Amino acid sequence: RALAEEVVKLCEEPNDFTFSYEEDLSIEEKINAIATKVYRADGIQFTPAAKKEVERLTALGFDKMPV
Repeated sequence: RALAEEVVKLCEEPNDFTFSYEEDLSIEEKINAIATKVYRADGIQFTPAAKKEVERLTALGFDKMPV
């Protein structure tokens, strides 16, 4: 219980968290932004299976969710 209370307390404190991407980007663009800004990658490449999964997630509306 003490852990849960501490987590709640920390979550309620002000912070300066910001995402590494704009909210209105596509899933691919969000992943690319994270890869390049956080991990310093030169870019990303999606396999055909990953592209298909991104299409499925987008069709389900998950492109509006944070990555």
